[in-house]
Amino acid sequence: SFFFGQRAAPCGNHVGTVDDIYTWLVDEGFDESLFTKKWVQNHYRWIVWKLGSMERRFPSQLSGRYLTYQHVLLQMKSR
Repeated sequence: SFFFGQRAAPCGNHVGTVDDIYTWLVDEGFDESLFTKKWVQNHYRWIVWKLGSMERRFPSQLSGRYLTYQHVLLQMKSR
């Protein structure tokens, strides 16, 4: 089974937990002193809510294509 509505398995070594996303952010070069695992958990929740809401609002354009693990990671990087 895949995350969200993805049609293919997510790419990358870090998939799934808050610890994985935290580690991924550190590996991407973000300063660990600027965020905590609790921060990652909170923002992950809001990102999933936002992307899911967008899919529900625009189902014909976004359904199954917007709420993906890669999109969640991109959103996390921008915060």
